[in-house]
Amino acid sequence: MRVSTRALARLIPRDESYVVGADDLVGATAEVILGPLDDGLPGQVRALDRYGNTHFLRTRAAPGAPAMAKGARVLLVDRADAVYLAVPATPDL
Repeated sequence: MRVSTRALARLIPRDESYVVGADDLVGATAEVILGPLDDGLPGQVRALDRYGNTHFLRTRAAPGAPAMAKGARVLLVDRADAVYLAVPATPDL
């Protein structure tokens, strides 16, 4: 039993990571939960990464984008320092 489990243990991955970088969330869709998002103070959105983990991100409207109310779906298009920039998401996203 010991020999077979040692052989099997070498085949099974030991470490698994769900780490995503800050730039990996650019291009994701999110929902405004604290807003509205405009060119003033940043609001907050809830976004899911590719692993299904929830992230709460400080976000403001991208230059030229309209204000987005609480509950609106947005597309994260860029990141400047620790604040993401968003535009309204189209229904097909």
